[in-house]
Amino acid sequence: LTNHYKTQCFSTHLTTFAGGFLVLPEPINWNYVFANAGFNKNKTIYLTVICLSIIYFLLIIYARYKDKKDIEKLGVTILPDNLKQDQYFYQIIVFTGHRKRSGTKSKVHFILEGDQDETQVRIFADPNRKIFQRGGIDSFVMSVEKSLGPLNYIRLWHDNTGPGSSASWFLKYIIVRDLQTMEKSYFICQKWLAVEKDDGLV
Repeated sequence: LTNHYKTQCFSTHLTTFAGGFLVLPEPINWNYVFANAGFNKNKTIYLTVICLSIIYFLLIIYARYKDKKDIEKLGVTILPDNLKQDQYFYQIIVFTGHRKRSGTKSKVHFILEGDQDETQVRIFADPNRKIFQRGGIDSFVMSVEKSLGPLNYIRLWHDNTGPGSSASWFLKYIIVRDLQTMEKSYFICQKWLAVEKDDGLV
């Protein structure tokens, strides 16, 4: 007798047999489904779906907000103290560290010096977005009167006016690219510019 556990075969010759069974799908009674699909009988399911939908749309809004912020970070800032008559350009890319409270809200100034010339005291500033945030990469375009020649150093400091812990700054390194020759110069820092950390210099 054939059942779920064994198959009984009858044959008039010797050969190999194999057996199996197929579970037929249970037809869905749609009339029963819709008749019992009311909210009162399925509160848990409906509330779960509603909550998941709300969370999903909130995540979409948050993701869109973060995307806009990321797009802002990708922009290049024209230094506010650039002069219109200066037509020689450098791109300055500043890398802020990932350590806790690495970013700063203090005003950052610098002097870039080369073999042929050096800049006046310049300032990093952007009125449209936050700069020098933790883990941030900020790109600036600086104009000067003429080429500075092969670059030797960049002297950089801040005024320590940021509120609370945002006064200090952990600077990783800076890349300066001559936009005429496309030559790059790397200036490694990897230290805190803070009165309360490391050597106390800003």
